[in-house]
Amino acid sequence: MNNTESITSPSQTGLVNLLQSNTKDVMMSIAEKHEIKVYKSHTKTKMAENMKEPLLQNLPGLLSYMDSNSQETLKKVMNFKDSETIFDFLDAKPLATLAEHGYLYVEEEDGKFHPFLADEVKEAVKELAENEEFQQATAENLEFSKYLTALIHLYGIYSVEQYVKVWNEHHAEAITEETASAVIARLADWDVQFTFEENLVTSVLFEAEEIDKEGLKRILHVDYYMPTKEDVDYYENYWIDTNSLQYLNMKQYIFGKELDEVKKNRVLYTIAEGAVIGKSGEKLYQSITKQDFTFENKEEVTKFVELFKELREHARTWHNHGFTVQELASSQLVKSANVKLGKQQPVTAHKVGRNEPCPCGSGKKYKKCHGK
Repeated sequence: MNNTESITSPSQTGLVNLLQSNTKDVMMSIAEKHEIKVYKSHTKTKMAENMKEPLLQNLPGLLSYMDSNSQETLKKVMNFKDSETIFDFLDAKPLATLAEHGYLYVEEEDGKFHPFLADEVKEAVKELAENEEFQQATAENLEFSKYLTALIHLYGIYSVEQYVKVWNEHHAEAITEETASAVIARLADWDVQFTFEENLVTSVLFEAEEIDKEGLKRILHVDYYMPTKEDVDYYENYWIDTNSLQYLNMKQYIFGKELDEVKKNRVLYTIAEGAVIGKSGEKLYQSITKQDFTFENKEEVTKFVELFKELREHARTWHNHGFTVQELASSQLVKSANVKLGKQQPVTAHKVGRNEPCPCGSGKKYKKCHGK
């Protein structure tokens, strides 16, 4: 991220002046992102002056592709001086995108570093809030973003071709794969949830949770669940059907534990996410115990395993391309594609020997874990 030395005077926070606070190499990188032809042999002042107007002209196009999270980040930056603002990991990518495009800088105040926009950029953002054309473009791109997010929650990894199939199913005006690729690439500048390479949209959770994606890449040709329009609206915000009997049973179990409500909700979210994405038993155990969730005895472990198995089998999982186990079992998809039903690394419920692995998934022998 661009950095400036303790800027306190408003006259120093104009775009031309701030651009010059970068090295020439950084200025060249910013110019390249905007497709501006500048010469490194020129002075920084001349380079900055040549870059200013194109940067301001390109601002609406860039900002119109912000997802809802990035829009909130921009609001934080705009209102930083007027309210107590806390930036977190969800803000990192939007802040980086603004900085890499030459719009955002950092000032030091009382030993703390604060992000801010160049004066002209801040004024332009305020004007865009009243610009109908910009608001319409933003709304259209948020619709693209909604479909991206919903399909990430349902599939984990999918091709542009699949995105276009779902989009065209629910929109009168069809789009091409070329159009979709261009839009997704622009959205990828902002959205923290996915990467976009080789025409594949891939959830960042594959890497974060160390989930094998190669197996899913090998079956990209297999049919995907086709969500309804209502599904898209729902799965934009949820991993799992929170009204299902299986989810409500798990919720009742979790909320019966001695934890504060915030931790209960976090544990429940972790479990629901884990059921969908294919988190291993050991990983799931580690995640929920870090949130102070514990099993008191063997009966609790067995009960949890049964509830999780039911939840997983009724969820729309990545390993089954958004289908539930029941849907696949009753269809010809598995037979025709010669693909086995997707399975998580098992956490099975059976009579456990003292020298066998504990069914909680900790990796320890039962006698040294919940068999004590």
